[in-house]
Amino acid sequence: MFDKNHEKVALSKNEFADNIFNRKEKFDNFKFGAFEEVFIIIEKIVESYAEELRE
Repeated sequence: MFDKNHEKVALSKNEFADNIFNRKEKFDNFKFGAFEEVFIIIEKIVESYAEELRE
């Protein structure tokens, strides 16, 4: 993705994650609340699979 001056403005996933981790400007107040539901679903999947392994 490029801006009107043809300069790259898109970040790779790794660059995005690094910016959040290092609290770079504009990334220093990132809210993780939206991910909570995703983590709950992943946890349920893992728990379900673990139960199958125990049987």
